[in-house]
Amino acid sequence: MRASSYDTTKRSSALASRLENRLPDLESAVLDRLDGIGDPTSSQENRFLGDRQRAMREAIDYGLQLIHSPGRAMTLPIPPDLLVQARLAARDRVGLDIVLRGYCAGNTVFNNAVIEEAEGLSLPGPDLTRILQALTRGFDRLLAMVADEYSHEPATAERDIDHWRISLVRKLLAGEIPTIDDINYDFAGRHVALIAIGDTSPTSFRALSKKLDRRLLLVRPDQRISWAWLGGKRPFDVGELDLLKNCDWPPGAAIGYGDTALGVVGWRRSHRQAAAVLRLARQHSRPKALGYGDAALAASALKDHDLLSHLKESYLNPLAMIGDDGHSAKETLRVYFASARNATSAAAALGVSRGAMRGRLAAIEERLGRPLHEIEDSLALALRLENLAPQLAQTEIGTGT
Repeated sequence: MRASSYDTTKRSSALASRLENRLPDLESAVLDRLDGIGDPTSSQENRFLGDRQRAMREAIDYGLQLIHSPGRAMTLPIPPDLLVQARLAARDRVGLDIVLRGYCAGNTVFNNAVIEEAEGLSLPGPDLTRILQALTRGFDRLLAMVADEYSHEPATAERDIDHWRISLVRKLLAGEIPTIDDINYDFAGRHVALIAIGDTSPTSFRALSKKLDRRLLLVRPDQRISWAWLGGKRPFDVGELDLLKNCDWPPGAAIGYGDTALGVVGWRRSHRQAAAVLRLARQHSRPKALGYGDAALAASALKDHDLLSHLKESYLNPLAMIGDDGHSAKETLRVYFASARNATSAAAALGVSRGAMRGRLAAIEERLGRPLHEIEDSLALALRLENLAPQLAQTEIGTGT
């Protein structure tokens, strides 16, 4: 009997170890599921879904503990960060359905991985059943405690004017047409939307509004996230948009801004565009404002994981096998593309001879197995993604494994 118990414990530990080796893949899969839940630019993103990295690891660690000790499903402590998230979600008026759907998405990914790894280990059916039952009991208990924490957070926001404005803006973004007469902003004019994450303050946006002589609409769904619109009757000029990019934003801030647009439809569209490039802006350690016009294709590509895998396997990984891990090859290509595919101009910019430039390009074509003119668009996109999102590049489209 002791031997059987020992074998069961050993198999459970082996299963947990295999899952621990898959942590980066599990986190990426959960993030993919969470991206489809709620508004990716709201406090849902920044509080419940946004502070997800640490919470995900806490939840996964909780699942691993249940695998190690299935008998503790009803007594194992719930990770405190998950309960804190529930209170913050209630405070920020995130719907309880959004909160619970987030946990359910993670639970589905984790259970699927458990079944896959159990098959790889040829885990006996009774052992797998026991583990899945423990995970189900533990997950049900987690959901109950999260819902309880959520319900006990005082709901005083309805009397707060800031929350009223946030609610109104959310309705407008969702396509509803509430009464907006009390908001001092011209929705019929021309707009550019900004979304900022980090240590931004209303002062920064007010100063920018004054410089541009534009009306400002600013709401802060969260202490570290701001939605802003700058609007007016006259069109925006190039100098005004350059000011958005080169504004003296506070350290640690990341800003995405959309195209200029007209009317309430354009007001919404510019906000969506700002959200799309914000993920890229957040990859930089210095304050960075990134416009949709500068990164629209890259922002769209980052949502397509099949495309990212294709770019990595077809271009970035082969380039990494040239010389100095591909750094010189990539720089050569970036200069070549920036020089409008003119090898002579690129050679001059790099300070090498035309013959050396031709040799570099020939070596790149040989490694990639195709002429550059046949693949230049995809190759340029891969390099731009890696340049815009260096941290993402390491995990999603980078040259590493």
